[in-house]
Amino acid sequence: MNEITQYVDLKRMAFLSAAVLCIPLVAMLATEQVRWHIVDFIVAFALFFLAGSSIQLTIKHPKPLYKFSAALVFMTVAILWVILAA
Repeated sequence: MNEITQYVDLKRMAFLSAAVLCIPLVAMLATEQVRWHIVDFIVAFALFFLAGSSIQLTIKHPKPLYKFSAALVFMTVAILWVILAA
């Protein structure tokens, strides 16, 4: 775990994920068409956090195995996002 945190800034990923989730939160306050529950926010936060972390790991880590596993995580997150959005 210590080796991964050398390449991924977890605090930054958490902040960026929370910042992105402010968009649907403001939309919920502004209109009745957007209705998210707390579970939606938790799932979206986890997906954004995993996707961002895997992108950061892919870019910064020199070993190809980490690049492959991070790309696999990113693809899994993308597929889950599409399935949950349907």
